[in-house]
Amino acid sequence: MSLRSAVLAAALPNLARTSFTRAALSSALATLPPSSPDHRAAPLSDDVVDTLFGPGSSGPRALVRAWEDEGLSEMEGAKGSVKDVLAKRLAYSAAVGEHLVEAHALLATPTTTPSIPIPSDVIARLRPLARFSTPPLYRPFAAGAARAAEGPVNRVLEATGGRLPLLSVDPLAPLAYAWRVADAAVYAAQPQKGAKGPVGEPAGAGVEWYTSRAALALAYLTAEAHLLQPYPATEGTVDSAATNPNFPAAKDQLARALRRYDDAKGILAAGENSADSLIGFFELATRSVAGIIRSRGF
Repeated sequence: MSLRSAVLAAALPNLARTSFTRAALSSALATLPPSSPDHRAAPLSDDVVDTLFGPGSSGPRALVRAWEDEGLSEMEGAKGSVKDVLAKRLAYSAAVGEHLVEAHALLATPTTTPSIPIPSDVIARLRPLARFSTPPLYRPFAAGAARAAEGPVNRVLEATGGRLPLLSVDPLAPLAYAWRVADAAVYAAQPQKGAKGPVGEPAGAGVEWYTSRAALALAYLTAEAHLLQPYPATEGTVDSAATNPNFPAAKDQLARALRRYDDAKGILAAGENSADSLIGFFELATRSVAGIIRSRGF
């Protein structure tokens, strides 16, 4: 196991206490038993964390991805219905307590900030505003001489490269996260080998494949939203779903959402059966009319 993988594996059991932070990565190996070959008494330095994961939030993002992958792996071996598998995954998320908010924040924050170029005529209109800069309370003489002709507008334009930063949040990230959970739940509870759809078609990436996962993803997302609610500090440290005060409400919401999903699926199946019966009726009527026409010599 590489040092990077060892750090992530050691940090995962402590997420309820350390959250998805660089400090969690730095102290991960120190939490291992002294008998472990990866144990290190001293925390990793920032330079080592940067070398392993990258600067800034790259390390916490890697920790969130490792946490998500571990949850999906646990779902693969789960037994039972889709409801049972999703409930187990919900308990996995509840075990990190209020730090689940940090995980969703990191998932929704893109690694780069998109931007669009500012039109040159707009920049030309902004340049004259540099003359109206307010002098600071104190500026060393050398720095003042070097930057006398530079105002705040010019500094902003230089810092952004003449581009306008856009929204730095990915609104589809929660849906993509819930989609992966729903897909793993369907695969674990309903293996697709030789499966057939409601009208006997081979199960695959058709309309039903997408609609079922989309509905389950929304059902799971509404349930996990309850885990994002804050709770009093008197509740103590959360280290499992049983100690998370928001887990009962989240589990009840999941059950309600899945009942609505089952009801909608039943209505859809009934509609498909009715359509199948109607098509069969028209086929039978067409053959009967054709037989009558032939029998009369037309």
